[in-house]
Amino acid sequence: MKKSYNNDKKVLLILCIFLSLFLIIALFQIISLREQKETSLEIEKNYTESNENNNKNIPIKELPEPKKGLRSFGPYNSMDFSFFAHDRIGFIYEENNNFFVNINDEIYGPYEKIDSLRSSGNSFSFRYYKKDQLYIKINEKVFGPYQDIRMFHLTGTGEFGFEYKEKNLWHIKINNIVYGPYEETGRISFFLDDFIFFYKLNGKWYIKLNNEIEGPFDAVDSLITSGMSFAYTYKINENWYAKINENVYGPYNSISKMRLANKDFAFMQQKDGKWYLELNISE
Repeated sequence: MKKSYNNDKKVLLILCIFLSLFLIIALFQIISLREQKETSLEIEKNYTESNENNNKNIPIKELPEPKKGLRSFGPYNSMDFSFFAHDRIGFIYEENNNFFVNINDEIYGPYEKIDSLRSSGNSFSFRYYKKDQLYIKINEKVFGPYQDIRMFHLTGTGEFGFEYKEKNLWHIKINNIVYGPYEETGRISFFLDDFIFFYKLNGKWYIKLNNEIEGPFDAVDSLITSGMSFAYTYKINENWYAKINENVYGPYNSISKMRLANKDFAFMQQKDGKWYLELNISE
């Protein structure tokens, strides 16, 4: 009997030890997730890359205007004609197995590969590849290398934003401020004097708007802005909702074709297997 009692005591002691270890691990996981979320929601100030200039906007180089008159460029192995205006011309071309960019007779290159050449005002940008790494050049600044780059934006005043992947996580860089890391990111849009974007963290989706965080949601879709208005659709459990400025519409089975024109809006919604058009035109 005494031996059986001692065995029961040992089993109980082992169970208590395992339970204590489980509780400690769970506590550390909760603390880690909380710290990760708090870190991702605050702005990382004074984030300076090796080739940046201490939180200053990218300097805009005044490019010469293109020469007037009838001209011919080439011959090239391949070309991509990217943008054209009276004072601005830009294209990518391939020559001797290398790629180059021509912007108003300013030549950049050679590169292994180039794509996404864009222009806005006096600013330009393009993405280029070096082996399995990607870089982005915005005016006279180069950022990288990254695993991936996507959805970058420019304004005529030199403001910019782009998403890059590093260590399998996504970051959003706008001017000299970096947000993240996130598991996934969605659309970025400049809005009024700020910007709006959505991202995924710990399996949930969030909206960043005017230094405020909205969420968590199971999914986010159709983020759009117009004038002083914004709208997005989001999912909680099995229901979809539309948030337009400060008003929420729903729940619906699904939402599609969101349209926004300042204070006016329209979207399609499905409920109980039937489709409806929700429309608002201000008086």
